[in-house]
Amino acid sequence: MTVLLLHAHKFPHPERFSGFHDGFPCLTWLQSVRFYIKAIKFPHSEWTRIAVSYLTSAAILWWQSCGIKASGEFEIFEAGLRTMFLPESFLDAVRVQLYSARFTTSVPALIEEMRLCMDILHPNPSVDTRKELELAATSILLSALPAGLQEMLQAFLIANPDPTWNKFCDAAIR
Repeated sequence: MTVLLLHAHKFPHPERFSGFHDGFPCLTWLQSVRFYIKAIKFPHSEWTRIAVSYLTSAAILWWQSCGIKASGEFEIFEAGLRTMFLPESFLDAVRVQLYSARFTTSVPALIEEMRLCMDILHPNPSVDTRKELELAATSILLSALPAGLQEMLQAFLIANPDPTWNKFCDAAIR
């Protein structure tokens, strides 16, 4: 255990989560907890217990009353936390933000915004529905870009008929 604790000091601890009803802080906190837990290489059976130790205020009160065990599956904890602290309309608002993406300042800024939306709407890249979302996002990104860049990316798509979303975004940035 001492080696594990010494190893833990190399990685920043996640911030505490108070249970504020806002989608971005909730998802950011979950992502930072996952990163920390994976970086430290805690056993999966300990993930919920570790995550709970970073809850405060309304979030800890929710956990104490929700019936999820500290030794339980992290995915159940995560789903419960999302249900409780993501506002109902949050995912709809993110979907609207993705579908109405417009080129304003720079290609990297546009792509960063779209990648964030994609990761929120569908964080698991291996699922078939993610591919459908990627196709829609590719079309949205193409239509938001200046004509010269659109032509270059269409040529990229012809040369690479089935690129991943990230490869397509990387090509747009280059």
